Amino acid sequence: MNLRNLLFLLTVLIGLSLALPSCNSDDPPAEVPTCTDGILNQGEDTTDCGGPCPPCEVMGMNASVGGYKWVGKNIVATYAGGKLIITADNAVTPLWQIHLVHSGPAQPGTYALDAQSILHQFTIAYAFQSGSITITKFDTQNKVVSGTFSMICKELYTVKVESGVFTVIPYN
Repeated sequence: MNLRNLLFLLTVLIGLSLALPSCNSDDPPAEVPTCTDGILNQGEDTTDCGGPCPPCEVMGMNASVGGYKWVGKNIVATYAGGKLIITADNAVTPLWQIHLVHSGPAQPGTYALDAQSILHQFTIAYAFQSGSITITKFDTQNKVVSGTFSMICKELYTVKVESGVFTVIPYN
């Protein structure tokens, strides 16, 4: 290679090195959108869920009551004086109403249900025998609660409420 070609090649290489951005830039790196950035972006349905992210939680309540699928309707929840009360019925015949009562901390954990918890079928009240509630989310800022529950109630016969789930239930 002659001197003239070598100088030309060196000039091109030096020019390219000055023109290309440096890896040691003082500019902060651009943030890559994620499903945990707390920003409604990248086609999400609500902040950090839906679209390319995991599905958004949908409000609802369901369980197995005496072995039959029960889907909660007319769901009402309150939290006052350290007591969470969730009441729902299935809005069909036979009408079953579940009344869950938790006196305790407004935080995730597994707790025994209060004795005021009850199961109704029409006008028959099945007395609470035992049960538990697991709170997976107790959002006091947005006033929603999620979790699972089970209980055993008795009138003339014993009824098991199993595999109960409540998701993003708003409370007053």
